[in-house]
Amino acid sequence: MRRWFRKAMELALAGAVLVAMFLAVAWLETRSVRSLEGRAIAVDGDSLVMDGERLRLEGIDAPEMDQTCTRGGTEWACGRDARTALRRLIRPGVVCVTSRVDHYDRWLARCTVGENDVARKMVLLGLAVDYGRFEAEALDAQNRGVGIWAGDFENPQDWRRNRRIESRAGIGAWENLRRWMRGVRHNDVLGDE
Repeated sequence: MRRWFRKAMELALAGAVLVAMFLAVAWLETRSVRSLEGRAIAVDGDSLVMDGERLRLEGIDAPEMDQTCTRGGTEWACGRDARTALRRLIRPGVVCVTSRVDHYDRWLARCTVGENDVARKMVLLGLAVDYGRFEAEALDAQNRGVGIWAGDFENPQDWRRNRRIESRAGIGAWENLRRWMRGVRHNDVLGDE
């Protein structure tokens, strides 16, 4: 009888733990889904700040601010153009619904202005690549040869990875040293001597 009681208690405890985990996950999911509305500031072609929250447009990847592309044999600042386009799209009245936080501690969000999905429009303009949500729009932009599709470009994800590799290889070492020194000064380590 004692053995049966112990087994029943272990099962009850395991069940209680599972229920608690389920409730915690459900609470976190409802906490992370929220709607923001109002004025937003474009940080780059796929990131913005709204109500003090850092947001990343879900389903796209735009060229980085320092990234350049070529068009007609000439370099152009496709990263800066992507940010300019996003600035125009997120006029007052933009509504963003968050889903979860990415590995850079930004909220992934779907943003709209009226009936227009902002990420979808960035892909249609040819200023962002699709990550599985806007395949038809990406193909349309590519067929029309607009934005980054008007010439040659490096996929933003590859561009970032290649810059990290270059940095590790010593290219940009002075910049890394400068950033480290700024961090040291910021933490007042030098002032403690």
